Amino acid sequence: LLERTKRLNMPVMRYPGGNFVSGYHWRDGVGARFKRPARKDMAWNTVESNQFGTNEFIEFCRAIDTEPYLAVNCGDGDMREARDWVEYCNVASGTELSEMRREHGYDAPHNVKYWGIGNEVDGHWQIGYKTPEEYARAATEFGKVMKWVDPSIKLIASAVSNWDSGDWVERAQLLLEQASGTIDYMALHWYVDNTTSDFATYMTLSELF
Repeated sequence: LLERTKRLNMPVMRYPGGNFVSGYHWRDGVGARFKRPARKDMAWNTVESNQFGTNEFIEFCRAIDTEPYLAVNCGDGDMREARDWVEYCNVASGTELSEMRREHGYDAPHNVKYWGIGNEVDGHWQIGYKTPEEYARAATEFGKVMKWVDPSIKLIASAVSNWDSGDWVERAQLLLEQASGTIDYMALHWYVDNTTSDFATYMTLSELF
């Protein structure tokens, strides 16, 4: 798997991925593996063993020479959990959570640069769906405390995934108006495929954004 993934030359990789983010609590996936709880994963109706978590993901990214990108839970999680994760990963030492990381075998900070605030929060299929107003405020407040822990991080807002909702312009506008001083990027999700076997048209789909 490592060899095949290296060949993709991915500059960045996100964890956790997809709808799972909105019910994921990072503390479940750190520390001794035999003590980690198995949790019901409501996004995919399965059981998450938590045998692969933050530190395993960081090791994987380093092994394939890609930049880790962590997505915080903006579904049933809160801003304290988000800022705590930044502290666990990026503060060198001297605080409760940085010392916890060191106890887990990682003396040096992970220095995770990219952090996403939620996943597809505009989708009703998501745990903790948010209106444009709710998410603009959440992105502002989550981002504020996360950057207070580490001002060097880059924050990615979950801008649009539900293009049929009719409110995607408003969502982007509110993020720019309220969180522009905090957010560095906006994530746009659009699954595409070449169903018509028209390569030229397929390759121009990025123009939609």
